[in-house]
Amino acid sequence: MAGRVYQRRHPRRTADRGNEDTGRDPRDIAEIARLQQRIRDLEFEKEERDEETQTDSIVGDYGEDEGNPFGQPRQFRPNGEYDPLRSMGIKIEIPYFDGRAQPDEFLDWLSMVERVFDLKDIPDAYKVKLVAIKLRKSASLWWEHVKRKRLQEGKSKIRTWDKMKKLLREKFLPVNYRQDAFLDYHNLAQRTSSVEDMIADFDKLRMRCRAEEEEQQVIARFLGALRPEIADIVQLQPYWTFNDVCLLALRVEKQLKTKNSLLCSGRHHRKPRATGRAFLLHLAANSIQIGLSDQE
Repeated sequence: MAGRVYQRRHPRRTADRGNEDTGRDPRDIAEIARLQQRIRDLEFEKEERDEETQTDSIVGDYGEDEGNPFGQPRQFRPNGEYDPLRSMGIKIEIPYFDGRAQPDEFLDWLSMVERVFDLKDIPDAYKVKLVAIKLRKSASLWWEHVKRKRLQEGKSKIRTWDKMKKLLREKFLPVNYRQDAFLDYHNLAQRTSSVEDMIADFDKLRMRCRAEEEEQQVIARFLGALRPEIADIVQLQPYWTFNDVCLLALRVEKQLKTKNSLLCSGRHHRKPRATGRAFLLHLAANSIQIGLSDQE
């Protein structure tokens, strides 16, 4: 009998509870949501404080505290390995980044970070924290936003340098950066610049677009970018490598300047019959000595 009574009453109690949940005051629901968000914010702030404490310890362990004149320099890494750089008093730090650098400067900063990691043998677990404390101004604000957004979305914290580097490149490197680099590399021409500046620009653009070319392709592209009066003479000389071509171009430019200065100074009283490009090729065939055997 008691069992049958329970079976009759149990559905009614369940229904009453459902009505109670459905009829909950919306203000109570909003208050609960607000309290839950507040709890998440407090947990985030606690994690931030814990990270700062741990990062301060890491920074001290990896040699950015040498500015303390009263402290003895630590000569061992946290893993117990001997640190020869610190024993010699060499101070190497990750540079600051404020998020306002040009794309090339940003890539230089990333390369510097990689070199510091490699030189100081930083463990992967510490890389993200060490880079994070070097972010300033808009870069620091962006990083805090990324961490908070991931927390709100229930995503895991960024713990690897590769992931952080990917996010940094997505934020601070234009989407069309490499495409623009290819266009600049393809359209590069010497025009009025010196051969030395031309070589520097050529190498810079080639590295920017990370072009995978055989050396003969690189040489052909470089010769095509030189002024014709220089490229034509260089091609008359024997060469084997791209460095040979650069050296020849520098020597051709130097000797052409010397010849032109002699002509302009009036030392040649007779006007040469050949002028312009034909005259320069005539000089190359008869008087300009620029072979690689003349290297000092």
